[in-house]
Amino acid sequence: MRLIVSFFFEKNFSQPGLLFFRQGDLFQHFRTSQPSFAQRFFFLPISDFLVIAASGGEANRGIIDASVSNVMPAHAWLINIARGSLVDEKALIHALQNGVIAGAGLDVFEQEPQVPAALIALDNVVLQPHVASATQETRQKMSEVVFANVAA
Repeated sequence: MRLIVSFFFEKNFSQPGLLFFRQGDLFQHFRTSQPSFAQRFFFLPISDFLVIAASGGEANRGIIDASVSNVMPAHAWLINIARGSLVDEKALIHALQNGVIAGAGLDVFEQEPQVPAALIALDNVVLQPHVASATQETRQKMSEVVFANVAA
């Protein structure tokens, strides 16, 4: 049975919420106490994708490291649409080069705007610029904020 996971968490994993999608079903799992590593990542050994959509900051720097990729299946993909600082890029590059995981989709990088040459050289990585705010509605609201600040 294939499982696609969207992984959302708050600062320091203090109140993580996990959403699981499996064959059209939605499963939710929330923890209110400080979860252990096993509680945070219990779903990884059966996941096809790990999608990271979380807050950045020093408390979460490098939280997705070798300990995470080492428990993912070799066919799994890591997708980071959040903050580049969340992923330990050296560990990710090692995992990708050595077949620990199948691939990665990244639109954020640890040292933006620099993208490591090792990532660019890999065939199992999809790279693109971060475009999360590139909707007409978001750009319109951003413009309105700028104009309001100038007028203030």
